[in-house]
Amino acid sequence: MILKKLFPIMIGLMVILLVACSEPKSESTAGGDGDMNNDEQTQNNGENSSPEYNVVSFIEQLTFEANVKASESQVDIQFSLTNEAEEAAILGFNSSQLYEITIVNEAGDTVYKYSEGQVFSQSLTTKELQPGGVLEAKEQVKKKLEKGQYEARMVFLVTTINDQSLESHPFQMTKSFAVGEEVEDKNSPESEQEANAEASPHTAQNIAVGNEAFRNFTLKGEKGNYSVSGEASVNEGTFYYSVDNGHNILIDKEKVQVDKAAPEWSSFDIQIDITEEKLPDQGALVMTIYQLDENDQPVNMNYVPLENFDSNG
Repeated sequence: MILKKLFPIMIGLMVILLVACSEPKSESTAGGDGDMNNDEQTQNNGENSSPEYNVVSFIEQLTFEANVKASESQVDIQFSLTNEAEEAAILGFNSSQLYEITIVNEAGDTVYKYSEGQVFSQSLTTKELQPGGVLEAKEQVKKKLEKGQYEARMVFLVTTINDQSLESHPFQMTKSFAVGEEVEDKNSPESEQEANAEASPHTAQNIAVGNEAFRNFTLKGEKGNYSVSGEASVNEGTFYYSVDNGHNILIDKEKVQVDKAAPEWSSFDIQIDITEEKLPDQGALVMTIYQLDENDQPVNMNYVPLENFDSNG
């Protein structure tokens, strides 16, 4: 009799247990699991993240060369980027347009622009350069030009190197040429040899750019305090510089006025002071010296590595 009375109670308890087991987890439990997954994901992301990449050292090992030949009816332009590093370089572009070419006359007027009238895909594009690999551009500009002096401005529109963003376009060069008359070559081999012979051990090299407007760089200093001197031949005697660490701009668009305007050469001496808290633990400080063209776009850019930093040092 007692078992018969207890049997319905036992059945009821079993039903309640089965229902409880079949219910979904409470919000607090789900939230706890989610937090755990997020923590694990964050931890994994931290483990998989790569250390900061010294893009400046790679810029130094990408060599820019250019050649321009002209006649009254045609201008042959060839320029290239060679990977001198021991590892591959993956160059990123914001579109299918890999380079730009602009030709300006003595008055500064643009008489030719490569991209005008062309349509480019806006999808991201990459080019891989193996050690010793070359990215080359060739254009035949079939245009009748009047006699006079001209400048061909060539730039590879690289925006990233090995997934590291660039603050500007370091791979550009300006070449002077003439139609129907001789052109004054500011970068003759004789001039370069004289400059190298007089250079001090602290001379900073121009990196992957032409030296039409600046020459004879000398760098001194360390730990945020630097002196950069040289000579400039710039329009209106004005040029600009900035300093960045590859990720952030520390000094932006500082104006420098020299004594004489182009075609004369004037000396300059720039003092740079970066506070200790802004110095990177790892990476490099780079100074960019440049002019602005008629559209306020940087031209004749020169990159001067100020100092490399190593967190293990």
